[in-house]
Amino acid sequence: MQQLGINLPIRWSCSIEAINTSISGEPFQNLRWSQFGDGFLVNTTTGNMRYQSCKYIVEGLTKALQCRIVQADGAWWVIGIKEHLADVIAYRECANSTGLPVITEHTRDSLRVVGEDYKFINEDAVLTATAANKSVTVTYEHNQLANILPNGGLEQRSLGALMWWGVQGGTFAYESEIGSITGRGGSAVKLINSGPDPAVFKLLNPLPIDAHTLYNIFEFGFSFMAIDGYPLNPENGRIDWRNNEIKVSVKYTVNNNGTIEDWYLNEYGYWQNTNGPANQQVISTSWHPAGNAFYIHFDPAKSFFTGDVVFIQFVRDGVVIGREVLFEETMDVTSGVAFIVSKIQDGYTSGSSNLLTINNTQNHPANTAWTEKEADYFKYISFTVQGLELNYSAAITYTGAGSLENKIIDPGVINLTTGNKEGLLSVEFVMPAGKTYVLDDIWLSVNHNKDVYKASHEESNNTKNLDISLPISSAFSGFYTSNLMRSYSTSNTDWLFTDGTDIGSLTELYARSALRCLYSQNIVFNGSISTLGKDWSFIDNYSIATLDGKKFLPNRSIYNTEKNEVNLIALEYRNDDIAISIEHYGSEEEKDLKY
Repeated sequence: MQQLGINLPIRWSCSIEAINTSISGEPFQNLRWSQFGDGFLVNTTTGNMRYQSCKYIVEGLTKALQCRIVQADGAWWVIGIKEHLADVIAYRECANSTGLPVITEHTRDSLRVVGEDYKFINEDAVLTATAANKSVTVTYEHNQLANILPNGGLEQRSLGALMWWGVQGGTFAYESEIGSITGRGGSAVKLINSGPDPAVFKLLNPLPIDAHTLYNIFEFGFSFMAIDGYPLNPENGRIDWRNNEIKVSVKYTVNNNGTIEDWYLNEYGYWQNTNGPANQQVISTSWHPAGNAFYIHFDPAKSFFTGDVVFIQFVRDGVVIGREVLFEETMDVTSGVAFIVSKIQDGYTSGSSNLLTINNTQNHPANTAWTEKEADYFKYISFTVQGLELNYSAAITYTGAGSLENKIIDPGVINLTTGNKEGLLSVEFVMPAGKTYVLDDIWLSVNHNKDVYKASHEESNNTKNLDISLPISSAFSGFYTSNLMRSYSTSNTDWLFTDGTDIGSLTELYARSALRCLYSQNIVFNGSISTLGKDWSFIDNYSIATLDGKKFLPNRSIYNTEKNEVNLIALEYRNDDIAISIEHYGSEEEKDLKY
């Protein structure tokens, strides 16, 4: 790495390319990594940035694309293993010049025959063999922040604009930057909605998460401070949360037999795509001639919950009359029936009763009553902080599942297409009309796991497995800061690549490619050759006169320029078309996620 500062032309040849047309083609010109600095370790509280080492970046990027980097022939070479094996290497070169890059295309004859082009000398040539492998397991040792939400700390801004989050809807709704309310330094977001219509503050683009194979446990929370517009309890001056809850929507997309559905996290730790039933239920209705009364009996063992809606329809003087009563706070059955009575002319109830009576009605088939949940109730979680006063902050943690783990719903298999719509997580906060509040440290964490692909050659009688790790790769989940991707929200379209044979993540392609080479014994050549009168280069690849059909790449070479001799260590490489099975799982001991 100390020599990377030498100013030389750069030459490269790599046939791996992205499937997504936005970044397909020449990988070293079209791919993106750490576009917004998120591939580096960032201290967002102080703004200090500590870079990953040059070794980590260069080795990680070249290894992910199955390349090696060498200095040869007066240039830096970044060359794919498969390309290095070609008799004639086609490559591109970026000139060592200032100004706009000057890129040209060239070819190089690279095949050399040991025993013909380069003569054997010293009679020290030795052939050994490596052990064959039945399987190759590649683990993507990705980097991520503990909080997987992009800019969840609400610190990062570009030209004054908050990154990744924003306000939508509302005529007079906006956000502004203020100091953190957590006491840990940094900044927070003040949300103001002075208009008559509600708005939302949201993660502008959904976050892809592979909850099918890797992540199914999560925790979620945020810090909140009410500023203005919240009614106060006259007895203690604290916020009256009735019909003023903090409403948050957490959505995740699911592939249900080919149909993409939106599923929402509810207050109990479950996911829904439709409203559930109201808590309170109508157990019977009847009509009685005394008083021309329509009777409605509610379940005496159940309360009316927030979001329960009672629908009542009765006939009076030949006219069908409908009433709809929404509960904005929880009430026991007696209080709830009394509340309904206050909304209906000639309604009546007595004492501790689950019976609602509506007088002056007609006996008619249209008389009916039922309960439902408020429209779209299932899309929101309501939070309250009892005893909270204005201008005091509170750290709120979602505890929907109680003492159990909060689980992400299974999105279905993440398909090998670039049009993935499943597995996308969205978060938004409702900004009620006339209210001002502050948000800080919106966080979401998931179980620890690593992306693992195991390629196996089932026809092999060998038992050896080779373990390999990649520090940089591609993956569906967008919170991997080490991903090759344009941004967190495009990981579901940027993660798929092809090597001309297979399609998959770079981790999967590496496992396949390594097994195609290493499933059988590989010969290792170690010997001295004469380069007298020859233009020897590390970019050469070799065949050996006595080993027909086998190709070798230099692994380590010592070049004695005084004697024109090279002590060459070269490894046999192959790219055979063999039957390969792939297993994709997480590095956690329990490979199968339990839902």
